[in-house]
Amino acid sequence: MKRSYLLFLIPLLFSSCGGAVPSTPVEDQKILNIVHEPYKTTYYQYESLDLSGLEVENKSTHELITDYATSMNDGDVLSTLGEFSITVSKDNYQSTSFDIAVLKDLELTIYQRPYKTTYKIGETLDLSGLLVKYGETLVFDYQTSLDESYRFEEAGEVEISVTRNHSLVKFTVEVSNEELINTSRNFTIYYMNDTHGAFSRQNTESNYNEGGMEYISTFLRDKKKNDVDNTIILSGGDMFQGGYESNSTRGDIMIDAMNIIDFDAMTLGNHEFDWGEYYLSGFPSKLNCPLLSCNTFYSSDNVTRPDYLLPYTIIEKAGLRIGVISGEIPNMGVDITGSISQNFYFPSSIDIVKSYSDTLRSEFDCDLILGSFHDGSPETYTELCNVSSVTNKKYIDGLFLAHDHRVKYGNINGVQYLESGCNGRYVGEMHFALNYQNDEYVVTNSYTRSNATYQNFTVKDEDVASLREKYKDLIIDPDKVLTSLSRDYTKAEFAALVARAMMYYVNNNPEQFDNTHVYFSSHNVGGIRVNTIEAGELTLAKLTTIMPFDNEICIQRCTSNHLQYMRQDDYYATAEEDVIIYSGIATHAVTISYIAENTSYNSRYQLSYVKYDSVTSKDCLINYLLEGVEDL
Repeated sequence: MKRSYLLFLIPLLFSSCGGAVPSTPVEDQKILNIVHEPYKTTYYQYESLDLSGLEVENKSTHELITDYATSMNDGDVLSTLGEFSITVSKDNYQSTSFDIAVLKDLELTIYQRPYKTTYKIGETLDLSGLLVKYGETLVFDYQTSLDESYRFEEAGEVEISVTRNHSLVKFTVEVSNEELINTSRNFTIYYMNDTHGAFSRQNTESNYNEGGMEYISTFLRDKKKNDVDNTIILSGGDMFQGGYESNSTRGDIMIDAMNIIDFDAMTLGNHEFDWGEYYLSGFPSKLNCPLLSCNTFYSSDNVTRPDYLLPYTIIEKAGLRIGVISGEIPNMGVDITGSISQNFYFPSSIDIVKSYSDTLRSEFDCDLILGSFHDGSPETYTELCNVSSVTNKKYIDGLFLAHDHRVKYGNINGVQYLESGCNGRYVGEMHFALNYQNDEYVVTNSYTRSNATYQNFTVKDEDVASLREKYKDLIIDPDKVLTSLSRDYTKAEFAALVARAMMYYVNNNPEQFDNTHVYFSSHNVGGIRVNTIEAGELTLAKLTTIMPFDNEICIQRCTSNHLQYMRQDDYYATAEEDVIIYSGIATHAVTISYIAENTSYNSRYQLSYVKYDSVTSKDCLINYLLEGVEDL
């Protein structure tokens, strides 16, 4: 304590005597200062330290110093996880330091297997089509245990390792004797579309039976296990949004189920956009199959495809090469909330598919080309059922449809088409009879059929069912009863109930909506997805099936003409206060984001709108029902 006190007094004594404080000795000026830390300070385990960008100076003179030493050397392998301080020193200078973080290495995954996975003895490895992800990023600086000069000399299964840093993933290829090629075979594609998160088995009305993914899984897994060389499973899109379990997990429970089932490819649907691009872009990193769309581009230039989408994939099954090309209904943005769809461009896919088909036939020797489109119109794709002048074969051998939720099948110019309803009510099948002729498979016959899932699939897959336990913290209280309906409701009647609930909520919680009072409310009838809402208990899970969309509340400014147009349009269900709304005077109304953001409706139905992201129409209805505002 005495020493500290004296040290404190020394400068004061000099000052009081009028003397100058002595200059700092040269040695005391030798303090290192980091002008610029290294460009890279965050690493994944087993990466090498990179000191590029590190700049050090004399703190007093600002002279750059280059002959410093560091406590870890450039190029050292960072094998230990955690945060570390690296010391920078030089001779008798006072040292300094900077920090780095070493994180657990990201997972390496096979996003797409090579196009060719079956070989004859004597052929060389072909890695064309191999796509590898490091975390959520496609990477190309990986190494494989066998390179493309490797020649297969023995029959059997060959395992190939893919490594990057210290991450490793594997895939296998089959090598067979040439005489083992089947001269004839029967091949089947199992197909689901517009499943809308239908995870649970339901029987809500006589014409609305859903098998549920936990039961459908048993059927599909058995089919693939029993004939893996002649079976693939496809999804036509709109796979995640809609069911209570799937909505609660933002699709993750459905993705896990698809991975257990072993889907081979999925077509992008409009409802994959419902939760925004953040979630959409993350789906492929979780799926064990590619997410496909050949005609989805960013509207910023109309030519750049999002890197999380692939235009096609090639699946090889015991020497049979199947190309799958997927696309969307032209101008699909009208079926997506406007604030999201404005960032994307969906042109016609016809010419794009023709080009890819020619490439897959001529450059990749595909025997079958399947066209899967999130579009319900088979006639739109008539051109693709014709013969290409480049390959002298039809552009597609099978056509898979979606989007309008119907069951349909038939053929165009001998090309079979198939759509399998919605909500997991059906699983479609497309069968091909093939002969091996002149080193290729040729289609000799094809047909389609559909399986009603609720009636036919009665064995639960416990692997899929156990996913509820995995997500139990997110799937909260699905059986909570909101109210008991005393009678059946039509779609339009239930939509009108939602409209009343929205107006009630806004007017009773004005602080959430800039103290706005609304006099009119509208909700689209199509937003109610069940034709008849039956009397009885209405639970959270049932409500999600009836009303699956999470559309935010929007406050509109409307004239009396705008309101009159909505009253007269069957597209809308409306509710309003019993007040006089004078012609030409703008008033406030409430609607949902899907309506307000749709540019097709803007000029006819509103002057302007403000969106409130924190409240959805479903929130309003739940609040309305739980408060027991009126006798339903």
